[in-house]
Amino acid sequence: SRQNARARPGVSASESFAWGVVAVNTNKPIYHPGEKAAFTIVVLDYESFGVKGAVVEMQVMEPNGNIQILSTADKSILEANQAGIYLAYFEPRAEGTYRVNVHAIGDKVNASISTSFEVKSRYAFDIERFTPTKIDPEVQPIGMRIGITPLMRGYSDLRVTEFLPMELGVEEVNEG
Repeated sequence: SRQNARARPGVSASESFAWGVVAVNTNKPIYHPGEKAAFTIVVLDYESFGVKGAVVEMQVMEPNGNIQILSTADKSILEANQAGIYLAYFEPRAEGTYRVNVHAIGDKVNASISTSFEVKSRYAFDIERFTPTKIDPEVQPIGMRIGITPLMRGYSDLRVTEFLPMELGVEEVNEG
């Protein structure tokens, strides 16, 4: 299978991938109340190919315990132009931790994932990541840009640390 062809010596494929994979990312770790949170959901089959036409449901548990449901069925989650990519938006109103559960069912996939994001009225820096949605580091280089905007006076110094597997061979590129 495609997955085994990519395995590195000493690394074995996990049994949990037998039914495909779903991943969900927000472009930011923290949002302001009323700011629209953008979600990118990736649905891959057990051979790591993007799945078109998957049934995707996302449950967002608000800090007060209320659950909001978004889905491809009601078109609150939309399929993008690239196979396996789905987009959703959610507008959190209250401060706190929002817990997110995503489940995807489709051709050669039946998978779930959980994550969370924060909503705060005040925080020092707005950090937004701009990265490709689906990547294959063995086929093409991966470009990533991080936007950092100070939101409070007195915060001008910032140290950013990104942790990546050593096998990726990271190169620094200064664009300006």
